[in-house]
Formats: sequence, C-alpha cells, structure tokens
Amino acid sequence: MKLTMKIQINDFLLFFALLLCSNFAQAQVGPCPAGMSEYPGSDGIPSCGPLRQDSDQPRGHWQDQWGAFATSDDGTTGWSSSQLSESIATDGAVSNCISRGGTHCRATSTYKNGCIALVNGDNMGYPSRDVTRESAIKSAMKSCKKSGENNCELFRAECSYAKWVYD
Repeated sequence: MKLTMKIQINDFLLFFALLLCSNFAQAQVGPCPAGMSEYPGSDGIPSCGPLRQDSDQPRGHWQDQWGAFATSDDGTTGWSSSQLSESIATDGAVSNCISRGGTHCRATSTYKNGCIALVNGDNMGYPSRDVTRESAIKSAMKSCKKSGENNCELFRAECSYAKWVYD
C-alpha cells in the first residue's frame, strides 16, 4: 500500500512538474529576428514587427540569394547556390557543368530565396523548387512517382536563403 501511494505521489509530482515547465516554455517569447522590433501585445505577450526608428538594433536589410541548375547534352550537371543575382547563379551553374566535363551546358532551372531538388527516375529527372529543402524533395519525388517512373531517387538538393546584411 505504501509503495503504491509513493509511486502515485511521484507520478503526480512528475506530471505537475512537466505541466508547469510546458506552460512556462509556451509563455516565453524569444528575441525578434534581425531587422524587427519587439512590440507589446494586447494579451501581454510581445510580438515582432517592423523596426522602430528608436531601436538600438543594428540596421540592415535582407539580400536575395539565387541558385541555378544546369545540364548538358551528355547528362552532366552543374550547380550554383547563394549568388547575388540570377545571372551570376546561371553563369556559375553552367561553368560548374563545363568544369565537370559537360558539353553544351545550359541553365535549366533557377531559384531565389528557397530550395531546389532533383529526383531522377529511370527515364528522366524531376526538378522542384520550394521554400524548404524537405518540401522541394517531397514535391520532386511526388512528380517522379506520379509519372509512373520506377526507382525514383534524390540526385541532389540545394538551398539559397536570403541573408541579413548590415548597413
């Protein structure tokens, strides 16, 4: 009887401690990302918004990042990521393709502030662009399988996310 009651008390204390910790963790809000200021919320929980003029936070801006994918007639591929412009990204992907032995390389896909994935089936490749690497892979895999391809496999996935640049 004493052992059962002791176990029940220990279980209750553990449950109460976990409950208290989970509520405390949900109530806390971390600092705002660069370029945003914290504002008081009507419910007492602060939120993030546009940078205030009186903010002591460093000034800056988000800089777009581009990536590209290139292919050649012989199947050689080239990639470029985290570039300042679409043209720099495409030139980089074509150069990468040529440096890997490709002939007649050309950019076939570009992306900005996101990700690209290429899934190969038995007969062709299926590219997909999306916000995250995982969602780009999932979408490319879905396209490959939907087309009736067998042996759909991820060939490569790359991301080029916007980056914060201080003014």
